[in-house]
Amino acid sequence: MGALDVESHRDGDMTSIRGSLVDDAGISLDGTAIELALFDGEGKPAAVRRREPCPGSSSTILDATSGSQPGVVGLRTGTKGAFCVRVEALAPLVKVRVSYPGSKLVDGAERSTEVSEAGPRRAATRLRFENAPAVVDLERPNAVFTVAIQFDR
Repeated sequence: MGALDVESHRDGDMTSIRGSLVDDAGISLDGTAIELALFDGEGKPAAVRRREPCPGSSSTILDATSGSQPGVVGLRTGTKGAFCVRVEALAPLVKVRVSYPGSKLVDGAERSTEVSEAGPRRAATRLRFENAPAVVDLERPNAVFTVAIQFDR
């Protein structure tokens, strides 16, 4: 089964929508077509005035899908199954639904999210201590640790 992670937030006149697509083993689905459905406050499809990939994003907009229906934007995931797009709608966006239709090997997935006014969420962060010390002497003026950090974005 495909797994979608998605978040959206207002960014001035635009709404930023970002996320990632992985299979059930956690392997990213790079270069995979997905579809975003955008809704206004009345739950109706929101007509899109402008759409563009986020700066630095490796995902691409699929012109054949985008604009074929009101409020629908087609994307192709980039590296690590990531996608990011900025859209400007004629009415303020309230809800975003991301759909992956599936393939012969991976079941489809769908995820909805409300558009946040608060800005982007913080990235999930994990710390791992290399050769973790058994005891830390707090009386010493210095303690040296080797730490590996991983960000999910």
